[in-house]
Amino acid sequence: MKRILGSNRRFAPTSDGTTSNRILISLLAAIIFTILTFGIRAHSKGLVIVPDNGVTSQTMALVRPPLLAPQTAADMIEGELITIRPTGFWPARIARPQGVFLLLVENRSGLKTVDLILEDQTRRSIFAARMPVVKPDLGSRFDLAPGTYALREANHPDWSCSITIEKK
Repeated sequence: MKRILGSNRRFAPTSDGTTSNRILISLLAAIIFTILTFGIRAHSKGLVIVPDNGVTSQTMALVRPPLLAPQTAADMIEGELITIRPTGFWPARIARPQGVFLLLVENRSGLKTVDLILEDQTRRSIFAARMPVVKPDLGSRFDLAPGTYALREANHPDWSCSITIEKK
């Protein structure tokens, strides 16, 4: 950096224009940083950029997608979380009242593939699912009749979770 003696200006213009180039590059970097910051904030807040139905199709607007949360307590569905560990299912037993519920299973067993089977008291298969390592979590909606059910892993007969559905 050159400094002119007796002047308050920090940078002296040079014949090759490097000072103005530095200022221009700094301004462009600041503008790009600002645009990226707003884009990241919008993305993290769940905002979506959609075309605005205004004068041109080039106009864009930021909108928040509608919330999918239930509107009333009656719309809410309870869930039961079961984790498959290297030693089997946790918890080993679940008891719940009759009614619709979500069965949420997370595979933390270390196995490449988990083959789930849900059986009733007569060992009749009600539900089966394969959980590959690339998709280790599963959620399914159930409305089971009162009784006792077993959630098992097909390749590990000693792994099971007993699910008891009690009458209301």
